[in-house]
Amino acid sequence: MIALVRNLQAALIASALLSPLPCQEYVRWLQDLGDEQKSEAAERALVAMGPKAIRPLGEQLDKWDTSSKRERARCIALLRVIALLGEDAALLASYIKQCGMEKSCPLVPEVADTLATLEPYAGDDAWHELFHQSISPIDDVKGRAMRAFIRIVSRQRVQQRDSLAVLKVELERDRFGSREVVAEAMAKLGDSGAIDLLHQRLLDRETQPKEADQLLHNGWVVPMVDEFGLRAGNALIALAPSDPRAAIGYANRALHHPHRSMRIEALRQMAQLGPAACDAIPELMRIASRDDAALALEALKLLGMAGKDVGEHLVAIDSLATNGKGPAARVAKGLAARLRAMGCTPKAGDLEAQALQAKLAELDKALDDSPDTAVLEQIATTKGMWPRLTERFRKGRANTPDMVFELIARVGWLCSEKERISVRRCFGLVTGEYWSASMMSSATGSARMSDIHYTTHARLGVNPASTPDELVKLLADENPFIREVAAQLLASNVGAWAKSSNDYEAVHEALLDAATTKHPKKFNIESGRNQTNEQNKQRTRQVQIAAAEALASCTVPNAKAVKLLKAVVQSANEDLVVKAIENWILSGPEDQAVVAKLTDIATDERESVAKAAKAALALLQAK
Repeated sequence: MIALVRNLQAALIASALLSPLPCQEYVRWLQDLGDEQKSEAAERALVAMGPKAIRPLGEQLDKWDTSSKRERARCIALLRVIALLGEDAALLASYIKQCGMEKSCPLVPEVADTLATLEPYAGDDAWHELFHQSISPIDDVKGRAMRAFIRIVSRQRVQQRDSLAVLKVELERDRFGSREVVAEAMAKLGDSGAIDLLHQRLLDRETQPKEADQLLHNGWVVPMVDEFGLRAGNALIALAPSDPRAAIGYANRALHHPHRSMRIEALRQMAQLGPAACDAIPELMRIASRDDAALALEALKLLGMAGKDVGEHLVAIDSLATNGKGPAARVAKGLAARLRAMGCTPKAGDLEAQALQAKLAELDKALDDSPDTAVLEQIATTKGMWPRLTERFRKGRANTPDMVFELIARVGWLCSEKERISVRRCFGLVTGEYWSASMMSSATGSARMSDIHYTTHARLGVNPASTPDELVKLLADENPFIREVAAQLLASNVGAWAKSSNDYEAVHEALLDAATTKHPKKFNIESGRNQTNEQNKQRTRQVQIAAAEALASCTVPNAKAVKLLKAVVQSANEDLVVKAIENWILSGPEDQAVVAKLTDIATDERESVAKAAKAALALLQAK
């Protein structure tokens, strides 16, 4: 480990940042860092020192040690203090990066997030080496680290920060990470014109910042949350601590600040703004729903001050009263009673949603308990099961049970194309481990997809409402699994094309061709945004069977009868095999190849199939 103190002190002295420390009390605070009982108070005290804390923090960086649980806790607390100091600690950035470069450093996400918080003030673009050399192979760690590296780059984009007009434009761009810097700069400028800008943006809880969905893990979007809520909240409080518009600022501090004591203080300070709490009802409901009883109690008290608007959440408050414990539950019960006295009633939609979620949870649990056919059918016809099924796929990936993949394919046909395609893309990355974002990626391992992966991927790529003409085009798709699905859909709805003179001939010819020719083995499937992987998989037999099944109710030309019989007899649908044999008895001279094939089928183990073949032979021989 490079001796940091010597270099650090020289830099501090040169920049005239060092002034005599009034006492050595900070030594005790440094000792308390990482202690379960004492660390938070020590961290707050060090943050309160401002720039004067840089030298003692640098001394601790020189002692960087992650070899034990206790020392790792100390390092995490140290990084948290530096992050809370923000711009005041920018000089420490290069030293923090050196700590992250230690061999097998287990704290890369924390190091990178701290470096991000010091940008753009540190002005350090050389983060690539840390990413390549120190990033952990553990996926949870890798994902958190990549999110931090994305923050570094995003925060560095905001360079001009000396004008409210410039900052307003940047805030309107609403870019992940960048908007944090905007909030910090607005607080530093002290321009009251920023109050309303920050207030309005914090009230907009629906709009996600741009680029917040760029991080993918195995094709799945990993939603990223930046620190705008905390930093914009702090900025509002700094600009106008007593202004009613600051209520949403206190709420965000109570929701996001890393120190629990600060979260409680924020709620108590917010109480001084009285009815302004109505601005922060969603945030207060989130706090009230968490496990921290003291914070939940403070949040419920504030909800009681917010007025009738809280009635929108009456169902959730009833749930807190019923399922909670202690003082928080009693306050929730009293709040619910007051809301009803004001004329509030539970929203029918909320009650229905609550009942639906209970039902979905019941069906989800049933999947783990060997569900019978009736339960599986109920799941397959319930659109609300889609996120629960896809979550099982996300977690289980290639090891997800085939039954779940079958359900995903069926429920997916009840969903929008956008929903299907977003999950379909993940099948191309179902083996190995893949992380990607706009400026970085990481891939490890690989294995071949199984038939159920290919089949589910194909079914999610076909619109179940496709017209016969559209399905005919899909019979020529480069992906043989897509061809199979198209044939299956034509087979399941023969009436849609067999009775239409406009569709019949084209569909009939396309199915005849699909049932009697070979199909491609090489094809491409999506493996991420705008990426494909070449696959090599034989599927000719299955496509031919599906196409032959679709022709079971039709007449077929004598020249193709043998190939068609060879395909259809492999079908698991016994009734369709029988129907095909009965319908494919041709007029004209007896065809010895057909007779030979029927003679072979007459020995089939399925009694009805063998019987149909014998009857067909008798008819042919009678001609």
